[in-house]
This record gives sequence, C-alpha cells and structure tokens, in this order.
Amino acid sequence: MFHASTSDIAIGETEIRAWKRSSRCHHADCVEVAIEAEKVIIRDSKCFNDGPVIEFSRDAWQRFT
Repeated sequence: MFHASTSDIAIGETEIRAWKRSSRCHHADCVEVAIEAEKVIIRDSKCFNDGPVIEFSRDAWQRFT
C-alpha cells in the first residue's frame, strides 16, 4: 500500500507530482511512485529531484502490478 505525505511532493519544471512510497518503507532507500492521468512514474527516493525516472503507461503498470 502506498501513502503520500507533504514531504513526498516534488516540483518539476511545469508540474507538481505527489510521490507515494510504500507504508512499509521506514528509511530513505525506497522506490516512489507518482500516478498521473496517462502514465505512472517511478523514482529512487534517495535521488529526489536529481535522479532519473522510469515512466510506464497506465496499461503497462496495471499488467506489472
């Protein structure tokens, strides 16, 4: 299960994403997920705004999970 908090909001160039991480994550070494209308974006929580992201279509994410 994923939960968002205000500390999980990242400001991109033109948008704000609500990043969510697993409720089982109790340290900084987690994967975070942002679910948008057309895609799902994943990042490493240690990298915050500077690291790479992986984007999936909503259909691909649905098949993955």
